[in-house]
Amino acid sequence: MDAEAAAALDESAELLLKRFGERLRDVRAVREGGSLVVMVVVDDLAEREEHRLYNVAAGLSRRHGVTVFFAPYSTHDFARRRPLPFEVYMMEEGESALAGGTDSNEEGEA
Repeated sequence: MDAEAAAALDESAELLLKRFGERLRDVRAVREGGSLVVMVVVDDLAEREEHRLYNVAAGLSRRHGVTVFFAPYSTHDFARRRPLPFEVYMMEEGESALAGGTDSNEEGEA
């Protein structure tokens, strides 16, 4: 991952941890062309919180010169969609942004 994307991912993880605390289960990212796609898994993610994430992504994009897209999931939705191609790709290829790993990569957890 290039320096701009890495800086955007680091700031993303910091902001997400601050916003969601222990509810944050996973943050994974892949660099796709000029974009950084960031999967975010949060316990009991409310629709209002999800919409706020899009504003956070816009701010990150402006600050780091890389287009940041968040793909937010509640843990329930992620567990339901886990076998789908995008989710499998993010789990296999995505770079984890949380120190010490997360719960969503463990079997049966979300």
